[in-house]
Amino acid sequence: MPIAPTWSSSAIRPPATATSSCALGVVAPRANAKPQWIDLGPGQDIYLARVDWRDPQRLTFQRQSRDQKTLELVEATLATGAQRILATETSKTRVPLHDSLRFLPDGRFLWSSERSGFQHLYLTSEDGATPARITFVPLTSGDWVVDEVLALDPQAGHIWFSGTKDSPLEKHIYRVPLGGGAIERLSQPAGTHAASFARNATVYVDSWSGTGTPPQIELFRNDGTKLATLLRNDLTRRRPSLREVPRRAAPGRVRHAHRRRWPHPAALQRDQA
Repeated sequence: MPIAPTWSSSAIRPPATATSSCALGVVAPRANAKPQWIDLGPGQDIYLARVDWRDPQRLTFQRQSRDQKTLELVEATLATGAQRILATETSKTRVPLHDSLRFLPDGRFLWSSERSGFQHLYLTSEDGATPARITFVPLTSGDWVVDEVLALDPQAGHIWFSGTKDSPLEKHIYRVPLGGGAIERLSQPAGTHAASFARNATVYVDSWSGTGTPPQIELFRNDGTKLATLLRNDLTRRRPSLREVPRRAAPGRVRHAHRRRWPHPAALQRDQA
């Protein structure tokens, strides 16, 4: 029985009109605790894009302008209410959002930006520098894009990420030293790779496929050494050929090319009745 479609409507604010106001607060996990509200700046016509803890005393949030042409990473100190801008991104069209922000124990942080024309990773100077003196050192560069940060291990000194360094038609898994240096490709087969790392970044699961390879799931060490195949879709297994297409036959049964017979659906219904 067909289901009649239903319609619903919701209000969408036209361009150049004010957005709904937003607020950011922090509250202690105890009874009757009152929230501490964070100052989001003088302009209320903004997007609160991302919120991250830097440490138990400092909170960071990403503030994007309504036209999406400016993005600021702001740090707020809860004890004093002091704020400083750690990073500012501008664009003539739109600044894309990302989830690549990572804070290191020594005060530096990992940032992603299109300031070169392509999305790449940058490592900032140590904590304590004034906003005007914060420097961004590129860890990746070139006419290709970093898709996402997969893992970070400050002790091992590596960052793992996915990107299109070798082909815009593929996505691979790479790692690069935190101190800068050559980018190492870990995923070898051509195709699209998606990695899920363990929390300690020691191993990862690679789910990948290619134009001639069905989805595969494999387990690797963080240096790209294969440990196990978790799911193998084998195309070498025999598939029915065109000669095995059922031929026309008398009602009630279907005659197969290999003389195997299956009952007609109507016959199955009669038998079950």
